[in-house]
Amino acid sequence: MCVLSLLPISIGYNCGVYYMVECKEIDLNSQEMDKSGHYVKIKVDFVTRRIGVQVCNAYHSELEVFWGRQAQDICYAIFYDPRAQVWFTDMTHMAYVGRETKKAEIALAIGGSYYQE
Repeated sequence: MCVLSLLPISIGYNCGVYYMVECKEIDLNSQEMDKSGHYVKIKVDFVTRRIGVQVCNAYHSELEVFWGRQAQDICYAIFYDPRAQVWFTDMTHMAYVGRETKKAEIALAIGGSYYQE
């Protein structure tokens, strides 16, 4: 949760006025299932050099699998899918998918292991 500070901050000459936003710290490891009951499983296939994001419902049934090589492409495909409004009702869950797919992309690039948090 973020709180907008009403104190204006000037940065440099003629750069305009900006406002400071103070954000509460959150525990990134306490990721829970989306309020809708949907969740994702993310895996890295080092043979095909692709990242897979599996969307599952509360009954653990696979609804869709998105494959790609870059986090931004996968997230774009997921979030602009019309069904995403049903799958992700919580913005923090959407942010979690973005963070995890980026971690998977880095693991793929450096050849390291990836563990979904």
